[in-house]
Amino acid sequence: MIEEFNGVFFLIIYIILFIGFIYYAFQTLFATAKFIEKYSIDQSGAFMVRFVGTFISAFALIQLYIFFDGIEGHWAFFLFGLLQSVIAFVSNLITVEFSDYKTNKGEKITKEGYIAPLVFTILWVILIYGVQEKIYV
Repeated sequence: MIEEFNGVFFLIIYIILFIGFIYYAFQTLFATAKFIEKYSIDQSGAFMVRFVGTFISAFALIQLYIFFDGIEGHWAFFLFGLLQSVIAFVSNLITVEFSDYKTNKGEKITKEGYIAPLVFTILWVILIYGVQEKIYV
């Protein structure tokens, strides 16, 4: 398994990304009430929170499959992860720092909305660079 990821460092990054997706999938699908309370989302937002959770969960399940199947040739999955993180970072940075959007309590939206995608983006770049000869087959 370690050889599949060109060493333990890149395997750990893959696992960290997986844990991150599982964390947000669980929060959005199974701890919805706590999630919407944490981010001061109106109760009517529960549907969209869970809807987003379905995408996160599907991604995590594919990531789990690739973990056991091997990463060779799965460049599209890695690219999707990177692009999603970049788009989330940019759109959430604009939303949090440069818009008038606030929580339903009138508070400024948390910076976690763009810090987490920034961390995911950095991890995806490092991971893709480190395993590029395996995924681009």
